[in-house]
Amino acid sequence: MTGTDQRLNRKLLLEYDQKRKLYDDFLVMILRFLGEFIKENDLGVFSFEGSVMSHETLQSKLKNGLVASSIEEIDDFVEVEILTFFEDDVHAVSHVLDTEFKMIEGVVDRAAVQDPKRFGYLSPTYIVRMMDSRLEWIEYRCFKECKVKVKVSSLLQHTWGRIQNRLAIDKNSIPYHQLRPTERIVGLFELADRELNQLKKTLPLAEARKPDEVTKFTPPPGDDDSEQEPLTVDRKIIKPDGPAISLRKKLTAKAEAEPELVLTPERVGKLILDDPVVRRVDRLISDAFSTRLKFDTVFIERLCEESGAFHIPSNDSLLKFINQHEKMIFWQAEDLIKKPLDDTPFTIPRGVSILMVLHAVAKDGEDREAIDKITTIVHHSVNNKST
Repeated sequence: MTGTDQRLNRKLLLEYDQKRKLYDDFLVMILRFLGEFIKENDLGVFSFEGSVMSHETLQSKLKNGLVASSIEEIDDFVEVEILTFFEDDVHAVSHVLDTEFKMIEGVVDRAAVQDPKRFGYLSPTYIVRMMDSRLEWIEYRCFKECKVKVKVSSLLQHTWGRIQNRLAIDKNSIPYHQLRPTERIVGLFELADRELNQLKKTLPLAEARKPDEVTKFTPPPGDDDSEQEPLTVDRKIIKPDGPAISLRKKLTAKAEAEPELVLTPERVGKLILDDPVVRRVDRLISDAFSTRLKFDTVFIERLCEESGAFHIPSNDSLLKFINQHEKMIFWQAEDLIKKPLDDTPFTIPRGVSILMVLHAVAKDGEDREAIDKITTIVHHSVNNKST
């Protein structure tokens, strides 16, 4: 190693030490996001965990030939491993990664696909970073250059990989007389993975919900409408003591003088990602249509623009309204969202529950202009049509 190389490596190590706290924070955030995405999409994940490269590991890699002119060229400072119960869940997780993160690189060891002795290394590995839309928020801007290496594998793939490493099995080092027994073992793992996939599909308890079941609504525990008589108009349920969200056209002088919540894309984006109430009701709506949720900045901007026609006293009042009126919000979405007749794949934007709150209030106040504008947002954003 030349003196120039040594100076560059020392510079890389020093810069890494200065940014180590940033990578630790990035890992915490990534694991939180993954946990939410796994829950929302009902993925068959057994476990997921991550780690940040240590100073000693980076130093060893640089000594052993890792070449980089800057710290941004190194992709694996942060690593996450996701283990699924079944082999086909690997593909489902990969799809969510592709939807919720910006894909920099996706790698599958193609040689391993043809090598029966390396069954455990068929697992796809991705290099991803946060979506540009999320990086626009103040609290996430510091992660602009951060990347994470994500490996996804089934439990059996992972198990064989660990056994293979433990036995130091390598295709070039296995004696000829042990080659066939090794291939039989690998074949058993692969067969077990495929049989488990098939078993999951055929067992009654493992079946996906039937189409006529997905639109059934189960009120959350404690939501008992019998406690007080609700005002019911055209499938709307707005209780008399509900939060004071109202049309701006119908504001009282007292309400006009009080502070209120202004919905901005950044504020709505944070609610969508962080608040369990919004996430739960969004998921309830997407489940009813057997589709996925997607972060859509254009939708959020339109939602915020239309929210100017409403008076929302505070963040808490909005969340309280969503929490108390899940059933009504669900019905609004059921009425407005139409599945494409030709079964074209479509997604529902995160934050749809907030839009349904505005629609319910507009409908209750018989504001045709606001109703039409919200319906247009639904048709363009929810039903995946272009403007």
